[in-house]
This record gives sequence, C-alpha cells and structure tokens, in this order.
Amino acid sequence: MITTSPPLLTFRPDPASWPALVRAHKPPPAALSFRREVGLPDDRPVLFSGHQAELWHAGILAKLFALDALAGSLHAFPAWVVVDQDSNEPGLIRYPTSRDGSLALATWRLSRELATTTDVPTSMRPPLDHAALRAGWEGNPAATGPIACQLTVIAGALKAHADERSLAAQFTLAAADLLSGIAPFPHTISAAALSRTSLFATLLDRIASDPAACIAAYNDAALKFPSSGIRALSATRAELPLWRLRPGMPRQRVTAASLQSIPRDQLAPRALLMTGILRYAAADLFIHGLGGEAYDPVTELWLHNWLGWSLAPAVVASATLTLPLSSAPPADPADALRARWRAHHARHHPAELGDHWAHQRKAELLQQIASAADDRRAAALAFEQLQLLLASYRKEHAAQLADLDRHAKELHDRAQQDRIALDRTWPFPLHARDSLLALAQAVRLRCAP
Repeated sequence: MITTSPPLLTFRPDPASWPALVRAHKPPPAALSFRREVGLPDDRPVLFSGHQAELWHAGILAKLFALDALAGSLHAFPAWVVVDQDSNEPGLIRYPTSRDGSLALATWRLSRELATTTDVPTSMRPPLDHAALRAGWEGNPAATGPIACQLTVIAGALKAHADERSLAAQFTLAAADLLSGIAPFPHTISAAALSRTSLFATLLDRIASDPAACIAAYNDAALKFPSSGIRALSATRAELPLWRLRPGMPRQRVTAASLQSIPRDQLAPRALLMTGILRYAAADLFIHGLGGEAYDPVTELWLHNWLGWSLAPAVVASATLTLPLSSAPPADPADALRARWRAHHARHHPAELGDHWAHQRKAELLQQIASAADDRRAAALAFEQLQLLLASYRKEHAAQLADLDRHAKELHDRAQQDRIALDRTWPFPLHARDSLLALAQAVRLRCAP
C-alpha cells in the first residue's frame, strides 16, 4: 500500500519567537499613508507573504498557512503580494504519469499560445479562456486515477475565472478557490500596482536625483552576498531596479536615461525593491520561503546603505510534501553513480573483473607506448596491440560487462523514479485534500499552538 508521508516543515527562527518580533516592530511614519493606499488597516499589525501567480508547490503553501495561523493568534491582518511583474509561466502544469509501467514526468500546456509570451509579466497577459483551456488539454500525456481528477479540478477553477483582468488575477483567484475549506485566502496586493502609491513616487524622485548612488549601493550589497544569486545592475548603462510593463509585451529593464520618458503607471519595482517597499511600509513581519531567505539580506543591506531604511523582520516557513507515488524506500543516488562509473571503468581496466593477465599485459603495452615516444611506428604498433587486447578482453568477459551495464541502468532508472517520487514541487492541487489539511494543521500547531 502506498501512503502519503507526513510533511517536513522548515521554520527559521522558531515560530515561538515570531509574536515578539511583531510586537517589537515600530512602523515608520510613511507606513500609515502607504497602508491606507493599498487597502491595509492601520489599527493592527499586518503580516505579509507572497509569491508569483501560479499554482504553487506545498512549500509555498506553508507560507500561506503560517500567515493565517499567526494572524489568527495575534489578531493581525494577513496580506499576500502577488508577484505579477514577474514573467513566470503558470500555464505549464507538471504532473506525474506512467509510461511503460514506470513513473514519468509530464507537463500539461494549458494553452497552445504559451510560446508567444516570452518574458511577458503575468499582470500584462490576458486570462486563459475556455477555448484555450480546451485546446491545451489536447495532445498532453494522459494522466490517470486521482491525478487526472485533480487536473480536471484545476481546469474547472481556471475556467471559473476566465473573465478576470489578467492571467495573474485568474490564477490567484483559482488558487483561492482550490484552497476553499482548507485555509482562508489573505488580502492580496499586486506588485505591479505598487507604482500607484505615493511612496513609490517618492522613491522614483530619489532614484532620478542620484541614480548612481542607488546602483552603487545595490551592487555593493549584492557583492557581499554572492550566494544570493542576485545579479548586479549594469553601472555603465545606469540600469535601475525597475521594470517597464506594457500589455502583451515583454518587460523591459529601465535605465536612468529612459526613466523620465516612461509613464509612472508603466513602472514596477523589481524583486528586491518590491520586498523592500513592503517590509518598510506595509509589513510588521514578512514570511519568506527558501528563495526569499537567500536574497533578502541583499535587500536589507542595500536599502539601509542607500536610504537608511530599517525593514520589518523577516522569517522563513517552508515544507516538503510528496505525492504517494512509490512504496519502495528511496535508493542512494550515489549507488547509481558508482554503478555507472564501474560499468564504464570495467571496459577499460581488466583488473576490475579480476583478469590479472590482461591487466598486466595492458600495463606492459602502455609502458611500450610511453617508451616509444620518439618512435611513432613502434608507438602505433603498441597502441594497436593494446586495442586488440581490450577487444579480446571485452569479448571474453562480455557477459560480466553486460551484467554491469544492466545493473547500472537499473539503478539509474530507479534513481529517476525516486527523483519523481520524491519531488516536492508538484502544484498543490495535485495533493489529496486530506494531505493539504494535514499540512495546514501541522503548520498551525507550530505557528499558533
């Protein structure tokens, strides 16, 4: 019987310390007007998290569950930023399937038009309509059993929001529907809409007045945290931490030279500036996942050195939840690598199979080749004899070599199967409702015991 493994939770620091972080935070004066502008209350703490518009994996879902649990225990307001200035592709739904009796990875393309949307942000793309969703189902690898049922549920949720203003809104509202009865969906804020705030306008003025200072502080911070993966801004082009967004068009990097010619409503903060704005003026606590944990130290250092900002505290919540795809214990991936190496090694090294005469003869021929470095004819003759020796050795030991190849392939195939069975990044609607409820309860017990 295949059973679902319990979720593995990751929190940093321990959630028991989070309420004290919230109570100790003192929002700056700018927070009052900012929170009112984006529809947040000003009479209680605001807790934030967020992600791109898509059907997230369970690790992202853990952030939402932690947000809900902590907000409930502190009587705080939960909010979620939809990172819709990003150009992620939510219309590619990965799912496990069976191929020739083995686990395989398949991808459901929700629309045939996906190839034409390269680097277009989800806020600037139209929702998938009914026709696109029907067409997207055609030609996809067949799903069976519960997975097929869940894919049908996903399609239904997206169809219910086919009239929304953008692809980002469609996926966000579909995700909220799919979580109905598991956890309430928090108040959402569009990252692309942050340009409408007075704080953003103030930042634009500050950037325009001295773009070099903004860029230098950004790049110095990125340099101090190389493991963050944050790319430096181009100082020669005076690249700014902003995107230009226009409907149906790829997003564009903004430079100091182009800033004044771009309407403000076409501008949006890039990732670090987005998080920085929210942690400065909107949040009393920000719940990151593992990715945010890696890059946000750059945000903190950059904005402190450039603007003197102190940001709201950030914590980490994540989870690993797998689908019940295999009852066998996972193999050690190192075993597959060793078996592959041995199968290859044995073809060239007779000692691997205990053929000591062939091993000794090979060593003699290699010595002859090395000694005949100035005699090309003698070296070529020794090399030819070496190839004949190895060919004869491989023929004599063909059955053993075939066994090694077969064993290496079996372990490789098993490792591939384990990679799929242990994948933690499946879209959350593919998990059984009971598994999601168990995850929500496990997070709740840690964040609001």
